Amino acid sequence: MSKFVEGSLTLKDESTLTSALEEIFGKGSVEIHEGQGTNLRGYTGDIRPEKANIIIRKKYVNRVSGGASNDLGFTKEKDGTIKMIVSNYDRGHKIHEKIQRRYSELVVDRTLKKMRLKNRMRVLSKSVDKSGSLVIKLGRRTAI
Repeated sequence: MSKFVEGSLTLKDESTLTSALEEIFGKGSVEIHEGQGTNLRGYTGDIRPEKANIIIRKKYVNRVSGGASNDLGFTKEKDGTIKMIVSNYDRGHKIHEKIQRRYSELVVDRTLKKMRLKNRMRVLSKSVDKSGSLVIKLGRRTAI
């Protein structure tokens, strides 16, 4: 049985997170549970004590990890942040890094749109540095 741990992934925007999750795990993969949330399940379907407000069930996580994954959960904290609950097994498949990367890309895109810079700015490159951080280089669009 793989132990669930609170991930180091802390996010702020639920809408951006759900968009990132649907892009990674597929349409209809995101469950939203208000209040105290609902229990996560392990890879054998056993109910775990950990609860989450946003859940990706193991059948969707398996599509990305290719194995015997557990549910993936996110809790809404009192300070407005969203924290990930992930099993050690799925953490080993770097699921959290894929989510962080796509979430960050969407945050940049949405920020550029809000600032009305989307038409004047473009993404020059995307890479991951040695620490695992996403690096996005922006440049000005040139007139043709």
